[in-house]
Amino acid sequence: MCLKPQPLQPIPDDTFQLVDSRLPTINLYRQIGDKLADFDNYLDFVELYPAKGQPAFSPALLVLVTILQRVEC
Repeated sequence: MCLKPQPLQPIPDDTFQLVDSRLPTINLYRQIGDKLADFDNYLDFVELYPAKGQPAFSPALLVLVTILQRVEC
């Protein structure tokens, strides 16, 4: 799999408004999302991926999934 960087998609306005109205700012999931929103530096990961092959998942997305899985254990 190769790394073909694509930025994380922005959160839709209606989703952001729903979360903002339902979750307090001290909510763990909200804090994780806020911290990882800026985790977008693909250049740190380029050496880990070959140049050819299928596009890989975003390293930022993989970090987010891993953290959320750990929180749920």
